[in-house]
Amino acid sequence: ESFRGAVFFGTPHRGSPLASAFDRPVLGTTLKLSAAVSELSYGAAHLEKLDEDFQRIVRSLHIEDEILSFAEGISTQIGGVRGVPLMTYIVPPETAFAGVGHFEFIPGVDHIRICKPLTSLDKRYTLIRDVIARSCAKNHGNPSSPI
Repeated sequence: ESFRGAVFFGTPHRGSPLASAFDRPVLGTTLKLSAAVSELSYGAAHLEKLDEDFQRIVRSLHIEDEILSFAEGISTQIGGVRGVPLMTYIVPPETAFAGVGHFEFIPGVDHIRICKPLTSLDKRYTLIRDVIARSCAKNHGNPSSPI
């Protein structure tokens, strides 16, 4: 009952193809991921189950309007070879949506900057502010009360 909402910034709800890339023989023997990151393989069954459970809980609490998912709009530099940057989406937009609530694609923003609104007028900032305000108002029983 104390769960009022959630905000996700570039969260791989259905996994990340980048994490799956390290399952391949060439990359997997050269580079090792942490156990936590290796669990984020694209389409992993436990992620699907977690996502389904989350959606069920959100719907049962009727807080769909208090869930925000933000997706990165451009790829992120993860390295380079001979001066050529290696770019990829850490969490592609199709895996960034929680499956419930509001989904916002943020053009021109990579995975590193997805959680850093530039100003208080930034869409990310205003959407989060509004979710917090609604949640506080519901909690106090007065839908028009400010934060």
